[in-house]
Amino acid sequence: MAGLKNLNGFQVKKRLKDLVLFRQLFVDYTHHLLPSDHPFGDPGLTPQGDEIKKNMDRMLHGIIESMYLAGTYVIVDYTAPPAAGRTRHRVDLMRNIDHLHNYDIHPRQVVSVIDETIGVFERHLSLAWIRTFWPFFWIHKIIACLIAYPFRLWSEVGGGKASGSGASCLQGVATFVGTLTGDLVIILTILEELDFLEPMKHYLHTLVR
Repeated sequence: MAGLKNLNGFQVKKRLKDLVLFRQLFVDYTHHLLPSDHPFGDPGLTPQGDEIKKNMDRMLHGIIESMYLAGTYVIVDYTAPPAAGRTRHRVDLMRNIDHLHNYDIHPRQVVSVIDETIGVFERHLSLAWIRTFWPFFWIHKIIACLIAYPFRLWSEVGGGKASGSGASCLQGVATFVGTLTGDLVIILTILEELDFLEPMKHYLHTLVR
């Protein structure tokens, strides 16, 4: 749940709203399933159900991300029936919403996981709002970004890859140093204009004492 502690109140509220909406969409989706035309075929969907499923698909990545942040994401152990050899494998619950019937998984299990995630976000919302208006939360995030930025930039200019020649290596180093210097000047200017520079200096000073 460490990732959840990095979210501010607006982000937690948005993810909570999406979870509640996705839960309702999924419940509506199950009501629009049609019996399969074949004994072992997938169920069909009404036209309205098809539109609901499209909306679910658009939201699915964010919902899965929220579940990982909350520590509620579920992988189900499934054992096939004797006729299928009783093979065992793991089923990604959320990525197999269309195929729950193949694994004898009741839709209530998906709703249960979503409800659990909603509960985690609801309990965490008040703390997230406190962080949102706590200056040192933002100072910490800025410092973390500044520390990570050189490594990310070095990777983007190709510094992390083996170079075939000394000239290309020097070019990569020059590009890295030049870009980093220019970006740091811009960042420091912005921090000074926002009156964040002095608080950050004070915060760094307390860290190195």
